[in-house]
Amino acid sequence: QATSGFTSLIAGDLVEITGVVGMFNGATQFQPLNNNSINILSGSNPSFTAQRVKVGDLNDQNQVNKLSTGEQWEGAFIEVRNVTVTNVNQFGSGVSARVEFTVADSLGNSMQIYDFFLAQKLSSWTTKNPNSPATTGSFVAPSVGTFYNSIKGVVEHSGNGCTGGTG
Repeated sequence: QATSGFTSLIAGDLVEITGVVGMFNGATQFQPLNNNSINILSGSNPSFTAQRVKVGDLNDQNQVNKLSTGEQWEGAFIEVRNVTVTNVNQFGSGVSARVEFTVADSLGNSMQIYDFFLAQKLSSWTTKNPNSPATTGSFVAPSVGTFYNSIKGVVEHSGNGCTGGTG
């Protein structure tokens, strides 16, 4: 069930949230108790700074996770630089319209770029949460060969068997 009490939060807010840690589809989930379970401790804090990480520290040329150098970045806000799109996968329709793509560095080390939130929703996507700040998607998928000087995001190792394999 969508929680409506969190729509006024902005980047840089320092918050305390009361909830329950559990599992959902093989991943850790934090579920707020209710719409009143958030306390904004302070607002307008400096934005987070992404840590620069090499794709080769996360994955190899076969897109296999490198646990010895990559696991430390799980859940961290990072930036990868100078990558080229090697594959684009658009899937779903309507509320499920999404896109994910693979990027590689100059050495061929590759990683998948996707999202769980609002960033990469196609124009055919519509929100399930009536309190969402966005009602439709606006992401335009890149083409194979597109070069990015920089991509920022949070590293996630899913519990779907990717570790040690492709993904």
